[in-house]
Amino acid sequence: MSVRPAARSETRDLDELTGEAYAEALEGCLQKIMEFGGAKPNDKTMVDALYPAAQAAREAAGRSCGLAETAAKAAEAAKEGMKQTIPMRSRRGRSKYLQEKSIGHQDAGATSVYLLLNRMAGYFAGDIEYVRIQDSEECRGQIEKPDPSVYISKFINHPDTIIDEMVQGYIRGYGDRIRKLAHADVIVRKNMSPGKVGVIIGNGSGHEPACLGFVGDNMLDADAYGGVFAAPGPYMILEAIKAADTGKGVCVLVSSHAGDILNSKMAIDMAEDEGIRAEAVLLYDDISSAPKAAPVSERRGSIGTLFNYKMTPYYAKEHSLDEIVAFAEKVRERTRSIVAAMTPGTSPVTGEKMFETEPGEVLVGLGVHGESALMTYKNKKCSDIAEGMISSLVEDMPYQKGDEVSVIVNGTGRTTMMKLMSFYTAVEKYLTKKGIRIFKPLVGSFITTQEMGGIGLAVCKMDEEMKEAWTADTKAPQFPNFS
Repeated sequence: MSVRPAARSETRDLDELTGEAYAEALEGCLQKIMEFGGAKPNDKTMVDALYPAAQAAREAAGRSCGLAETAAKAAEAAKEGMKQTIPMRSRRGRSKYLQEKSIGHQDAGATSVYLLLNRMAGYFAGDIEYVRIQDSEECRGQIEKPDPSVYISKFINHPDTIIDEMVQGYIRGYGDRIRKLAHADVIVRKNMSPGKVGVIIGNGSGHEPACLGFVGDNMLDADAYGGVFAAPGPYMILEAIKAADTGKGVCVLVSSHAGDILNSKMAIDMAEDEGIRAEAVLLYDDISSAPKAAPVSERRGSIGTLFNYKMTPYYAKEHSLDEIVAFAEKVRERTRSIVAAMTPGTSPVTGEKMFETEPGEVLVGLGVHGESALMTYKNKKCSDIAEGMISSLVEDMPYQKGDEVSVIVNGTGRTTMMKLMSFYTAVEKYLTKKGIRIFKPLVGSFITTQEMGGIGLAVCKMDEEMKEAWTADTKAPQFPNFS
C-alpha cells in the first residue's frame, strides 16, 4: 500500500484536530523519517511500527472515523508492527553489523513509536489527562524539594536538578562571555558578530566540557543541550539556530548519532519554514563503529568532532554558508578517532555502570556513551595500547610520510594528565618513525563520559587554512589557547 505525500501544513495551525488530520500527520511523519534515514518497512526500525500505524489511521479516516477511534487503530497497528520486528534481522543503522545477533530482539525505535502513539490514543479517548511536565505537581515537587533519599556516589545534589545546576554554574562563572536563552535550553555566546554565518551544535549533556564550554568567540555560536546522553529536541535546536542567525544562515554540526541526526534535520526544516537557511554537516570519525569496507558515513561521531568545533566557527568569520559547509566536510574527511577505557563511567541519573571490565582489561573501540567495544587488550603497557590505537588510525585514513597532522589525546573523565602525557609520548614516537609531523597537539579532558577511565585518540591531516583556524585564540571558556 502506498503512502500519501506529506502535507506541508502543520496540525498546530488547525482549530480542531480530526481523524483525517491525524492520519495526514502520521503520513507526513512517516515520509520525513523515511527520507531522513532511508529506512523502509522490514528494515527493523521505527518505520516498522509507524508504517502500519499510518496505514491504519488512513483506513479509519477513510471510513469517517473520529479522532479517538483513528488514534486507537493507529496504536493497535503500531503494536503489531513492533512485535513483528522481533524475528527480523536489522538492515539499517549500526545494529545491522550485528547481523544474525539482531534476530530475536524487539526494535527499540519501533517500541518507542508504539508507546508514544498508545499514549496519544489514551489522551484522545479521555483516559489520560494531559499536563505539561513543567506544570505537573510531581515535577514541581521534584524540582523544589529533591528527594533526600536519593544517593549517588557523585558530587551532585539530586539527579533531577543536575543539568540546571550545571548550566547555572557556567553562567555564573562565565557570564561575561555566554548567556542562556530564557525560553530554551540553549547557551549562546555574547556579542554575536553581525553578518557572520552562525555555527551551532546540539548535544546531550554529560560530556562536559563539551559542548557548553566550547561556546564563545572563534568557537561555537550556540549549543542546544539535552539531558544526560540525550539529544536535545528539534525545538531546542531551532532556538539555537534562530539565536545564531544574523541574516547569513547557520551551519549545524551534527555528531552522527540517531537522535542527533533526526532532531537536527527536523529543526532545519522548521528553520526553513521561518525563512532561515540552515545546513547540516554530519560528523563521523570513529573507525571502530563500522567496518572499513562500509561507507565512512555510517560511522559515529566521537572525539574527532572537536576538530570541527574549533576550526569551522573560525572559518565562518569570512566565508559563505556553502563555503563553510565544504570546509567542515574537509575537516571531517581528514579526521579519524578511536577510544579505549579500563573503567566505566556511571550515569548521574541512575547510578548504573555503563559497562563492566575485568582487572587488567582495556576495551578498545568504545563509543562516547560507553557503547560496546571492538576488541579487548589484556595486561598491556600504555605504550603498547597507544601504538595499537594510533596504528589503526594511520592505516584507516591512511596517513602517510610527509603528512602534517594535529593530534588530540583526550581523557574521558577519570584519566590523569600523567597518563595522558605518557600515552601522547608513545603516539608521537610512532608518528615520528612514520615520517608524519605533528602540529599543535591537544592533550587534556575535553569530551568526557562522566568518570570513565579511558583515553580517546583523534588525528586530523592539516593544511594551511586549517592550521590557522586550529590555533586562533578563542574566548570559549573550556578550550585552551595555543598562543
